[in-house]
Amino acid sequence: MRFLKIVISCGLLCLVLVANAQPRCGPEMRIGFAPARSMVRVYNVEQMITRSLKRDFRFDFVSFYVPLAEKAWDTDNVKSALRQGYDIFVVATFHGASAADIASGKHDAQLRRFAQVLMTLPARDGQIAVRILHESNGWYAWSVAKNHRADIQRAWAHVIALLRETVGTHVRIDYNVTRKSARGGAKTIVALYPGDDVEVCSTTSFNRVGSSKWHKTPHGFWEEAKSSHDALAKVCGNKPLYVGEVSTMPFVRADGTPGKPEWFRQLAEDVCTQSRFDGVTFFLRDKLLPDADVILKWGIHNDAELAGLADAIAHLKNWDVRAASDGIYTDNVPVVVALRYFFTRFLGALLGFGGK
Repeated sequence: MRFLKIVISCGLLCLVLVANAQPRCGPEMRIGFAPARSMVRVYNVEQMITRSLKRDFRFDFVSFYVPLAEKAWDTDNVKSALRQGYDIFVVATFHGASAADIASGKHDAQLRRFAQVLMTLPARDGQIAVRILHESNGWYAWSVAKNHRADIQRAWAHVIALLRETVGTHVRIDYNVTRKSARGGAKTIVALYPGDDVEVCSTTSFNRVGSSKWHKTPHGFWEEAKSSHDALAKVCGNKPLYVGEVSTMPFVRADGTPGKPEWFRQLAEDVCTQSRFDGVTFFLRDKLLPDADVILKWGIHNDAELAGLADAIAHLKNWDVRAASDGIYTDNVPVVVALRYFFTRFLGALLGFGGK
């Protein structure tokens, strides 16, 4: 009898281990595009991926970036995306604001104006998620590199309370961190977590190899993101967990082949087999940061990089397809994409539909 119990126990343990080892990826894995300054760029990338995979592809959500100091926020592209059924992350940024100033109410007028605009958008409940005080474990003006932890906690409480006054639960709030904390490591991510007042959690991770004297060696996605992922998984429970932004600089592997395409493919493998991420946001626009010696080439620039991205998306969606890699990438906007942009932004708004 004792032997039988041991056999049964071992069998159940094996079943649990196998179940936990099953990949999370499939049709429900959500794929996002950032930064969506104009929906025409989103449509263009969608079309290139569709052609590469030879099957229809559309992003599940897009991310827009809003400086809170701007009094006029052009919401035309946001409204167009919402009407077409995309979910949206709105990344709202303070300009040079310390956590203490935010907590004291110094920027309340900006926040209230922003919240009021959110309520005018044609969105269903939960279709919009607001990412604010993002990367508070990092190096922004409101983050731990320049503020006391207690001030950041007070800033979080103040911002959430003010937003809830206007938007209620119509929008979700995202607790976003960067892959490495400026101080305190993963403990900082746990300590700053606002609790049940946020509905989404996310981490940002970029491979900045070659961008400065501090970034000489390429690092894989999971190598960099595992620590922040584990900390968020610990405190966020069953809340949706996203890769909030991700990309890599181009680099050359030891065998002389381009590194960026395979970096994307390995990212998908790691997300599917190592993580509990529910969605991945590909940041596909080049940018220049103050501490970078070169332009950060986060975007897609050739057929090989496009094929790597498309293969990663196919893996994340568990599609049994392989990307074509010849003659698909283009910097030019095809006529069909331009027409779609015109139809969904202008005619869709005029007639009250989005042209899904």
